[in-house]
Amino acid sequence: MALSPTIVTGKNIEDLQIYNDETFGPVVAVTTFKNVDEAVEKTNRSRYGLLASVITKDISLGEKIAKRLHVGTVTINEVTYTAGLSETPWGGVKESGFGRTHSELGLLEFVNIRHIHKPRIWFFVCKSPWWFPYTPFQFQAFRKFLELYRKNWWHKLKALPEFLWNFLQFLKNEPRV
Repeated sequence: MALSPTIVTGKNIEDLQIYNDETFGPVVAVTTFKNVDEAVEKTNRSRYGLLASVITKDISLGEKIAKRLHVGTVTINEVTYTAGLSETPWGGVKESGFGRTHSELGLLEFVNIRHIHKPRIWFFVCKSPWWFPYTPFQFQAFRKFLELYRKNWWHKLKALPEFLWNFLQFLKNEPRV
């Protein structure tokens, strides 16, 4: 059995299931709006958020409207083509899903990103300046570091050499890890 493309509209269309649910067929439920704000509000009221299309002669206005819509993709003066473009991210929000397919963002769905942090210079392979318990050099370096955040530039300039000297003493005297 085939269903012909169908447009459904009417006075109470927004109360009907066909308006509020995904149909997965050649069916579109259409409502009206009095201004852009009402159109955005009606769109964002949906519990779904896969794709929205803004049809307008004013592309700048279309972009402003697109930024206000709670959906995964907004097309301006198009309807569905982005699902077929591998270079554009594709995916929804709300009950239309999460995550993305296609593009670099889609490829990241298949990876587990791991961060490994290590010292870049052998000289810095020591206790981090903020690790407790604090040694006298570590305490002084940290204290002078805080003085760099004073409002007065003169005090900042005065604190800089003291901070650098204490920090170097800290690096020189701390045991290597």
